[in-house]
Amino acid sequence: MKLIEKVFFIFFLICVFSKITNAQHQVVELYDDSWEYIRVGKSLYLLEANNGNYDFETILKDSALFKPSSLDAPNFGTTKTTVWGMLDINLHSKNPWFLEIDAPWLDTFMVYYPKNGAYKAKFLGRRLPIQNQERRTPDIIYKISPEDFPSDTVLRFYFRANGRVVVLPAFIGTTDAVIRQQFYKVLFYFFYCGIVLMLVIFYFAVFITTGKKENLYYTLWVLSTTYYFAVTKGFLRLVLPESLQFLIYHSVEPTAVAGFMLLLFTSNSLHINEVLPSFKKWFRILMVCMCLIVFLCFIGQDQLALQIFEPLMLVTMAFSLVAGIMVYRKGNNYAIYYTLAFAQTLLNVGIYI
Repeated sequence: MKLIEKVFFIFFLICVFSKITNAQHQVVELYDDSWEYIRVGKSLYLLEANNGNYDFETILKDSALFKPSSLDAPNFGTTKTTVWGMLDINLHSKNPWFLEIDAPWLDTFMVYYPKNGAYKAKFLGRRLPIQNQERRTPDIIYKISPEDFPSDTVLRFYFRANGRVVVLPAFIGTTDAVIRQQFYKVLFYFFYCGIVLMLVIFYFAVFITTGKKENLYYTLWVLSTTYYFAVTKGFLRLVLPESLQFLIYHSVEPTAVAGFMLLLFTSNSLHINEVLPSFKKWFRILMVCMCLIVFLCFIGQDQLALQIFEPLMLVTMAFSLVAGIMVYRKGNNYAIYYTLAFAQTLLNVGIYI
């Protein structure tokens, strides 16, 4: 018994020590021989402004408002609040470094950097021109150049993040390391698009030969989800001209398009009109609501669209899952495959968010 007590006591001391260690102020030291790519999520100090009353002057005066991060990728989930961050860097290097935020879905990301005894602001994020960044990359990056900042001095940077989903996987890397990481991401996405293209060609060919509409609707749903990931992962932002950038300003819009296609595919693949005729009008009402959300985004009413969309999407997912279960319980065995696949999709979306 005494041995067990000792083990628990040692475990308790380790936990307390780790908490104290994580709570210590961390300064990111950058040398020429440092690792090329450094995770700095645990070096961040963060503040979620739930009441929205904080401006930069307030933040600047009271650093005690911030709490140290314990995660490599701080995750605030789906939120309507502003997240402030603070990061201390000591630049000993003669080479430029980049702060990289692997969250291209953020609407705005403002970096406040010290300059001539004051702070200047750099405006970044999905809703701002990509030309604001030093490099065209899917992720948000900010250049830390030795020509702009004094060496061997602790520099305090602040940032402000806004978005429907706020996750902050933060890295600092050399120019070569950041370019290499971005290349791998783009290469992976091209590989993903290749798989999608094969799916689209196959199911569209099946539709042409059989005439079954569910194959066409499945093809459209795959394309709409690809559009969603291209927007939220920042890849579409790289290829669209400036005149078409408005198509990716709202992450709600591609999600609503995917939701519309999901309802269309579900109603046809489960044969709702024949098996569950009472559900038919509800599917149509939900599809009309999805179209309304897209329209609101195009006329600039994105906040109103977001308020309608969040509960609507929950209803859509629950409704689609219940429809699959009910069709299966009526003796249609094909519905079990849809239900299992849809449940896995919900799990994947939950992990992604």
